[in-house]
Amino acid sequence: MRALLELARADEIVGLNRRKLVQIGAVASFISPMRALGQPRPVPVVGFLSAASREAPLSDALLRGLEERGYIQDQTVRVEFRYLEGRLAGVPELVSDLLRHDASVFVAAGGNVARLIQQSTTKPVVFIAVSDPIGAGLVVSFSRPGGTATGLSALDTDLYPKRLQIFAEAIPNLRRVAVVWNPTTFNARALSTLLTSAGSSLGIKVDFVALHSVGDVSAVDSAARQGAQGLFLVRDFVIESAIGEILARSLTAHLPTMVPDRDMVYSGALISYGPSLPDLYRRAADYVAKILKGTKPVDLPVEQPTKFELVINLKTAKALASLCRNRCSSAPMRSSNDGSLGRAPCATRMTGPGQVRPTPELWTDGETRRKRPLNLMRSRGCSRPSLY
Repeated sequence: MRALLELARADEIVGLNRRKLVQIGAVASFISPMRALGQPRPVPVVGFLSAASREAPLSDALLRGLEERGYIQDQTVRVEFRYLEGRLAGVPELVSDLLRHDASVFVAAGGNVARLIQQSTTKPVVFIAVSDPIGAGLVVSFSRPGGTATGLSALDTDLYPKRLQIFAEAIPNLRRVAVVWNPTTFNARALSTLLTSAGSSLGIKVDFVALHSVGDVSAVDSAARQGAQGLFLVRDFVIESAIGEILARSLTAHLPTMVPDRDMVYSGALISYGPSLPDLYRRAADYVAKILKGTKPVDLPVEQPTKFELVINLKTAKALASLCRNRCSSAPMRSSNDGSLGRAPCATRMTGPGQVRPTPELWTDGETRRKRPLNLMRSRGCSRPSLY
């Protein structure tokens, strides 16, 4: 009888414990989501690296592109921007710093930076404005990148001969051009061959002026002394970091400049022709958004530019008096079927009381006089570019 009572008592205790456990479990299941609601969800971190200086229009374009895809800075994403000011050797250290900040995706401005990021981490890399992604070793092919990197090409290698042609048509009697470049860049040999060949066909002697570092800008002065009639700038992080000093010296020497980017024209260069960098940065946001949602870089084909810009700086043209007299007239820009160019209008835009900003005029078609894209790429088999 005593044994039965002890067994019943044990059953009662076990039953009680079971009931308490069920109650505790129910309360815990209710409290856990409430606690989760009170805690902020982790925000994905994107690491941005550029070997040049900060350019607000480009970083803003990237953030705007992310916002269009639902990623708002400091709310649903955090983009950590890092700039090397021409010091490429600092990339590995900055990559380590961004990894400590939990960066899950890297955005690289240019091929040199992208390659160094790839060597430092296995995280996905989205590159922007790389002249030759295959030649740089970043991807196997455009359609199937085949590694941890993908992004947007700048088509620069193909565009340099076209830029030299435009430069020759814009500057009267141009016979000698100094190509300002960094000869250590990965596609230096291809560029040298292309520009030398293009110059020969145009009757222009091409000299190469090396800029290994920001401190080498005095080479611009020596190019002027050696008889250069114009400066032709190649896209590179060293040149981008020293662009202000290069352009100041070119104006002092009365040398017109052809550059790859519109922003360099606003800094004082005469003419630019190339892809719209803000457009490339905006489109790079699409890659970042897809990778954050789980897509692998190998499944995202490399894209090429779709917007091209041909722009001129009126203030610089006026400073170069002979060029202004010959080319800055009211006659419209003309584009023939073979892609050759005539003259173009120049304009200024008022930006405030008493302020005149040198504004690159949108080039117009000579027949319709309506602002519309010029068909400069028809000879390359590309679709007609549009102006930014």
